[in-house]
Amino acid sequence: MAYIDTQKVKEIRNKIKKQFPEFKFSIVREHYSTVKISIIEGSVDLGETYQQLNPYYLERIENQALRELAQEILKIVRETVEVKYHETGDYGSQPNYYTYIQV
Repeated sequence: MAYIDTQKVKEIRNKIKKQFPEFKFSIVREHYSTVKISIIEGSVDLGETYQQLNPYYLERIENQALRELAQEILKIVRETVEVKYHETGDYGSQPNYYTYIQV
């Protein structure tokens, strides 16, 4: 079962905010299993509408500045807490936590 504790989310939050001081983020734990990262405002064009960014397909983001920002954020998350997969029988393999990035 996926789970991430609040201390790890706090570490991720501190590292991201230190790396990108010109941006405003909301970084919270959701449902005990997910790191939810919302990019609220910053120095790059984030677009005018809400976007849910799929961490497995960041290369598909057309806005190059946003794509590079999301890739750097995901890199920080994965360096802070390594993603490990475990077998769950009928459901295949699941990660030890999930990451949502939204704008």
